Amino acid sequence: KYYWQVRANNNRTSTIANSGTWWSFTVPPAPGAFNKTFPLNGAVKVPIATTLKWSASSNAAKYEYCIDTINNGKCDGTWKSVNLNLKVNLSGLLKNKKYYWQVRAINANGTTYANASVWWNFTTLK
Repeated sequence: KYYWQVRANNNRTSTIANSGTWWSFTVPPAPGAFNKTFPLNGAVKVPIATTLKWSASSNAAKYEYCIDTINNGKCDGTWKSVNLNLKVNLSGLLKNKKYYWQVRAINANGTTYANASVWWNFTTLK
């Protein structure tokens, strides 16, 4: 929490704003830790139309997810916003394909990745 005040000065006197009342503001912390919940890490036989789900993160202003077919711990495509939704429905996934996914919570003061930044994977049905 931060407190602040303003004072006007001239050669003879100074005046404090708002009759001397100090104002305050609080800077919210970065989003809190959270976890992915579905599909479980390493799941197999996941339908080609499925839902990614995660738990809530404190102080999140929005969530973004990334789904990838490359196992390199980064988003090789585009992070997609889902606002404050805790799930996203996917369709059109390829059969018998391994996918890697991550979700992140974002606010003006930082970004927090689910599961301490560990990407999860699942394999679709044959």
